[in-house]
Amino acid sequence: MLAPRKQSRIYRVLALLLTVGMAAGILSWSVLAKVDRESAIETITLKGPVDSAGSIMCPWRNPKRDISQFFPGATRIKTRLLVFSSFRNEVIERVGQGDSLGTNQVYTHTLYKGNQKVGVILPRQIAGEYGSAEFILALDTHCRVVGFEIQRLREPNMVASALQNPRWCASFKGRTSSSDWKIGQDIGNVPAVARSSARRFVSAARALTIEYQVARTHGEG
Repeated sequence: MLAPRKQSRIYRVLALLLTVGMAAGILSWSVLAKVDRESAIETITLKGPVDSAGSIMCPWRNPKRDISQFFPGATRIKTRLLVFSSFRNEVIERVGQGDSLGTNQVYTHTLYKGNQKVGVILPRQIAGEYGSAEFILALDTHCRVVGFEIQRLREPNMVASALQNPRWCASFKGRTSSSDWKIGQDIGNVPAVARSSARRFVSAARALTIEYQVARTHGEG
């Protein structure tokens, strides 16, 4: 049998471990605030449960560049995991059979100037013609596209050059969930060699715009 002093010490250690474990559990759901001293952008991240049905989450790789380009003057970012599972059927109906959603969830990075919401950045990973690719879509508060940028792709140089052409990326601006999203019409044209890859990006950007707008109608986003 342990001496009373040793028992007391064990109880104190167990109590400390229990307290630390409870604190960790609480913090996993807490609002984490971080101020980027260099850019003066406050980042607020809301953590919640991850839908296991979703695919690999896509990171936002160039926040300073994208904020400067699409939402200059923004002072705060609120990041959260948006899960589409509860209204997936509605999204599928609007997207149509030709376009694949590819995921049930996306990280949304909502931008603010002070307390005023100015827009959102949505990163998305897709299956490109030559491997996985990534892009970000910037939407204003009316769910209109204000920016499109490719983060990563593995296409050959000729294809990559066409897809990363600033004029082609800029042609996404103004698109909404009800736009046609047709290459050569409301989306800029590309050389024939890049058309198949371009269709993948356009299709995914359209689907992402629809997903986010549907989420907004359900009080999410």
